[in-house]
Amino acid sequence: GFRAMAAAAAGGAEPGVGGPHTHNPLARKLHKILETRLDSDKDMLEALKALSVFFTENSLRTRRNLRGDIERRSLSINEEFVRVFKEVKEDLESVHEDVQAMSACCQDMTSRLKFAKEQTQDLITKTTKLQSENIVEYSSEPCTPPSQNWLRRQRNLGCHFLEQLY
Repeated sequence: GFRAMAAAAAGGAEPGVGGPHTHNPLARKLHKILETRLDSDKDMLEALKALSVFFTENSLRTRRNLRGDIERRSLSINEEFVRVFKEVKEDLESVHEDVQAMSACCQDMTSRLKFAKEQTQDLITKTTKLQSENIVEYSSEPCTPPSQNWLRRQRNLGCHFLEQLY
């Protein structure tokens, strides 16, 4: 078959007879290529599929231009990657600026809260002190029942108020 013809062209030996130990470099290369299992080499299959997209004609001109075509295609892919990555970088810089602004705002609020807490603490201390003084004052005075005059006035006021309602 094909292997026998390739081996004969490379050095006249059957692939199984001379094997990879043949001294002819062309025979070794052909033997290596023939031993390659393309159906199990996924990377090679993917590369061939990608190549088949733009390498549609097998002519001398297209084979000569193949390297340039691949390099131009690679350059185009890299330029697109750079363009997209630049957009991502700009978006990240914008997010970074927003986070810095939020951080500054939080620091400002923290300092305001600290100041308010200090002021509040002073007020609480003063209020507690005044309350303790008032408690002492109230507890030191004896409790006296309301006078009879005061009670009479309250009753009279209540009656006048009720008269005005009806």
